[in-house]
Amino acid sequence: MKKLYKKIRKKIILIEPKAPGVHVFSYYPLPRLGNIILGTMLKERGFDVTVIAEEIQPVREEIFDGVDVAGISTITSTANRAYSLADRLRERGITVIMGGPHVTYMPEEAILHADYLVLGEGEQVFPDLVTSLSEGEEVKPVTGLVIRGEEISHSPSPLLEDMDSIPIPDFSIVSGMENKTWNAFFRKDALPVQASRGCPFDCNFCSVTGMFGRKCRHKSVGRVMEEIESYDTKRYNLFFYDDNIAANKAWIKELLREFISRKTKFHWYGQVRIDVAKDEELLELMAESHCDHLFIGLESVNPETLKEMNKNQTYEDIRDGIAAIRKRKIGIHGMFVFGFDTDTVETIKNTISFAKKSAINTVQFMILTPLPGTKIFNEFIKDGRTFFYNWSLYDGHHVTFWPKYLDPLSLQKLQLYGHKEFYSAIGLIKKFLTAHFSEAAIYSYARNFNRLWNSGNKSFMNSLNLITRGLKVNS
Repeated sequence: MKKLYKKIRKKIILIEPKAPGVHVFSYYPLPRLGNIILGTMLKERGFDVTVIAEEIQPVREEIFDGVDVAGISTITSTANRAYSLADRLRERGITVIMGGPHVTYMPEEAILHADYLVLGEGEQVFPDLVTSLSEGEEVKPVTGLVIRGEEISHSPSPLLEDMDSIPIPDFSIVSGMENKTWNAFFRKDALPVQASRGCPFDCNFCSVTGMFGRKCRHKSVGRVMEEIESYDTKRYNLFFYDDNIAANKAWIKELLREFISRKTKFHWYGQVRIDVAKDEELLELMAESHCDHLFIGLESVNPETLKEMNKNQTYEDIRDGIAAIRKRKIGIHGMFVFGFDTDTVETIKNTISFAKKSAINTVQFMILTPLPGTKIFNEFIKDGRTFFYNWSLYDGHHVTFWPKYLDPLSLQKLQLYGHKEFYSAIGLIKKFLTAHFSEAAIYSYARNFNRLWNSGNKSFMNSLNLITRGLKVNS
């Protein structure tokens, strides 16, 4: 018997929930591109689309008026907020479609709050699903789609092979973005750009490969240039959201040569591995094409920890790479992770000391987080090491598991100590005296971040103290 589905009208809302409390990205809240791309595709099909990124503009109840379908994309740390929004929307009779990394890895949980789930990349499933609902057609099962009340599949949507088929994101559909200066880290506002997906590496604490695969797929150089040249150089710089913009060395060199030959005025920032420093030609092209800052997952300077996380880099790679990059006057934001089984108080303090003495401009010290979709998530569950299942704590700022050579409370305090040591009052004064004002602003923010975090996490720290002492608490 053919099922009947409610025909929806043309007003669609797409929501990116806000993470709870203060977090490392509060200072420069770039919206993720997934909802904006999908919203652009729906707009091209004639839908009235509004995208709300709560980091930029909060959800207001009146925005739901006249809406018949809502899409909510969530990572793990925003899942609780996403579920709360989804429940509210469904109570109002609004059809809810959920997607994103957390939904992809936890579909049995997510479908309790939604009518449909889209697993994996959404471009090949989500627009057709919304169109079918709009036309009152039967929603047919396809790979990557979960329908409430039917058998739950764990198979994500097939990876998109033709990256050039992705439309240029229409940022005009993002509510509040047109008149908000929302990225004080950079000299200008930054627009997110995604030129590739996938990562050939397989770090055991990262969920990227499960979502986007190990094959690096990228847009053509011409398509990337078309996209960035549609933006205003007087207002914006570019932030490449790619997990590793330099994964394909030949491609990135071709792109940067095009930047240079066209005298592109944008300054840009991107995420890379430290191995870019081994390619002098690439570093020269980066410098000449106005690369201002690189965000690099350095993780640790403990050789055993680097081996454990399957990072495929050495302490020497990190040390020499930092020197080579800074020689080209390119800034470095170093990202480190504490809490692996080879970590001790001594190794973590050595990493903090290294970061402080190095030429790294800014850092973030994160706590190992067993995210769904990672190898360590399954390992920690199997070994009974996870003690908190409140997804709001899965943000890299909270200890949720038993470390091997540390107690949970000590690990938490080491992260706070790391930021306090790196972003010292003396360091802040030096940044001002040497006219590094953007970095001084980061120093000031980071110092205030510790104070805000401590103020907002007193009950959490009490719970962590009880757990460390072997007492049971509600998770």
